[in-house]
Amino acid sequence: MHDLGPTAPAGHPPLGPWQTRLTVLRHLTPAAVPLLAAADVLIVQRLSAPEATLLGSALGMRGDLASRLPAMDDEMVAAFGAGSVRYTWLTPTPIERQLFG
Repeated sequence: MHDLGPTAPAGHPPLGPWQTRLTVLRHLTPAAVPLLAAADVLIVQRLSAPEATLLGSALGMRGDLASRLPAMDDEMVAAFGAGSVRYTWLTPTPIERQLFG
């Protein structure tokens, strides 16, 4: 897991065989565009309008698709990969609600 904090870094640690990198960005900034464009899969929660525009330009999205991202519910995520997008509602179990609120 590679938590980048508030900004994207200049580089990232190299991967070995059979390894996967999960990168967490707290905010999308122009510095993150190369990282977004190179990702195989992106999972995003609701974004602000400027972040949605930035993601849309990084992925070459249609404007109407990027405009939906600020309107997603709190319990939704959008998964981008292989040229498609899937929206998913996350439903925590009762024990998850008890543990995490």
